[in-house]
Amino acid sequence: MSANLLQKTYQVATDLLNKGQPLEAEKQLKQFIILQNGDLNCERLLGMALMRQNKHDESIEVFKSICGKVTGTPIAVLDLVMAYKAANQANQAIILLQSELKKDPKVVKLWFKLGDILFEESRFKEANDAYDKAEDNDPARVLVDDAKNAIRSGNNPHAEQVFRKILSRDPEQIDALCGLAMLA
Repeated sequence: MSANLLQKTYQVATDLLNKGQPLEAEKQLKQFIILQNGDLNCERLLGMALMRQNKHDESIEVFKSICGKVTGTPIAVLDLVMAYKAANQANQAIILLQSELKKDPKVVKLWFKLGDILFEESRFKEANDAYDKAEDNDPARVLVDDAKNAIRSGNNPHAEQVFRKILSRDPEQIDALCGLAMLA
């Protein structure tokens, strides 16, 4: 199969999901995955389509399969966590996140997600600890501190430059986003 067909199938399925037609997207993706002998992007989209239809057990299985194929990818883990949450299995999500963080405690996004779920479960002390670990393990922490010190000393252009540097590496880094908003 050509890359063109893959891209077209993926786009059609994405459009169907955006139009609120997850069953049609599911059918198309399952057919394509069989023909293509698996494509991780299409499998991921299939998991999303299944979740939108409240087929939680199936979506969990799809995301577990993806996690087994791509280790060390936080997005795959976060998708599985999202599926567990949609299936009201917060404890499974917590166990998965804790297990992944034991393997690699430097994955900041997983610490934040763990904190969010623990907070939703009213486990506030544990949530706060997870947020602290996210901040402690954030590779941008030194740069953020540099930018904060620049602001304190009145060197806003340097702070802006540092925040932009952080965002060029991680467009979702919350401290840099807030820092730029503050300087605007």
